Amino acid sequence: MPNGILREILKLEFWTPDLANIFRALMGLYIATSIFWIIGIIKSQFWRAATLSNVLFMLGLALGRIVSIVLDGTPSYIFLLGLIIEVILGAWGVINLKKYKL
Repeated sequence: MPNGILREILKLEFWTPDLANIFRALMGLYIATSIFWIIGIIKSQFWRAATLSNVLFMLGLALGRIVSIVLDGTPSYIFLLGLIIEVILGAWGVINLKKYKL
């Protein structure tokens, strides 16, 4: 329910079928990527690829947020928290890739 979540948590009040389509497509991408990460936890032969994709995903999100902060200004607290979590998870993945060379 992206419309409800955006309205309740972020106080955003715009909505079109195209915007719903974008958010649902992103949701599908996030779910598929998360499933790959879970497969990497369960099956060791996929661990490195799953961890690398996690690093790229998290640090890519963090980079996008940093660019947005520079260009658009400081976002609300929840987005800053997201940035911190993404940097931590990305860095943790890099550390694990260096530590466990599978």
